[in-house]
Amino acid sequence: MACTPEERSKLRGLFAEKENQVRGVFKDAHGEKSFKKIMDVHELNAALADAGINIDPDIGNSLGSLLLCFGDIEVEVGWGDRLPPDTPEQHKAKMLLKIALEDRAKALEER
Repeated sequence: MACTPEERSKLRGLFAEKENQVRGVFKDAHGEKSFKKIMDVHELNAALADAGINIDPDIGNSLGSLLLCFGDIEVEVGWGDRLPPDTPEQHKAKMLLKIALEDRAKALEER
């Protein structure tokens, strides 16, 4: 209900105004624009917010569905070849495991 034609028009205007920042969301890990960048449209609002593009919360919460309905979006239903980002706890656990494995390998070398 919040995605009226006027709101969609404002969103198009915002995307046109912030075109470089919007395109920046689709850069790969090396900072290069990539046609291979896989993104869930329902994660786009958070990615745009990280890029400094603030969308009205009512529209932002529905952005993925709005784009699927009204945008010219190519959709491939399913999982891409990407892993979801680690939570801080997972990242910490991975780092601690890496350190423990390195310590174990050093101990074995010293024997």
